Amino acid sequence: MEDINDNTNNLYIIKRRLAELKRSKFYPNYQYYVGRFKVYIHCNYNSDNPDIKLLNCNQFDVGVYELDRYDVPTHLDLRIDARFSSYKPIMYNYFEGPNGIVNFSDGLDMPLVNLCELIKYLHRLSNLTAFM
Repeated sequence: MEDINDNTNNLYIIKRRLAELKRSKFYPNYQYYVGRFKVYIHCNYNSDNPDIKLLNCNQFDVGVYELDRYDVPTHLDLRIDARFSSYKPIMYNYFEGPNGIVNFSDGLDMPLVNLCELIKYLHRLSNLTAFM
């Protein structure tokens, strides 16, 4: 039987994992690791209290980094990287015109639903052998 904590396709489980994150009093962000990916999550809530829960915020500034084989992080631009630029569940700021969709979703002011979808997608990407 599958452990409920390992079900990364369920957005409720991902949201629960985010609720359990704690931020350091030295860094203003939360860190979430998915395989070779590292997600920095900064809550857009002005407070110096490190005990503020992540889910008390509505929007987040999100930075996605990929670790190379020497564990050096490389910033991934969600608008340009081919793995993310056309993935609709993480698009929250876009323009759909006659020539197609223009994606402005760069990780700034990301809603919680899209953050959970991004983490779900990162779990899927990290399970692919081509990206290991």
